[in-house]
Amino acid sequence: MQEVLRLQNEHAGFNLTLNAFRLGPDLLVVIEGGASHAGAVALGVNYRAGEANASVLAAPGHKEDAPTHRCAYRISKALGCRVAVVMGIHFPDLRKEQIAEIEKQLDMMTQEAIKKLKGRNKS
Repeated sequence: MQEVLRLQNEHAGFNLTLNAFRLGPDLLVVIEGGASHAGAVALGVNYRAGEANASVLAAPGHKEDAPTHRCAYRISKALGCRVAVVMGIHFPDLRKEQIAEIEKQLDMMTQEAIKKLKGRNKS
């Protein structure tokens, strides 16, 4: 397993890290923030040119399901490979607007990851 990308993003006091690893032609993406854990796991599958689907499993009571799904789906669709995403983000006592801000931060990191990975070889 070869690490191909590491992104760090800090906004409004929330530090997030995205690491991507090449698994043959596929990718494993690990996203962490605050107290690291495995809150949700998603698999994005590109099954035809430009078409993708994703499935997600989330631990009970965790809120990472939607952003994990979005990340796996978007990267798989853009790069044309299978993408497994493991996400665990925990900051205590978040308000709804803070959760929304973190989700925006995650979406920006996903777009940045796609741009940086698009031009790289699928070694």
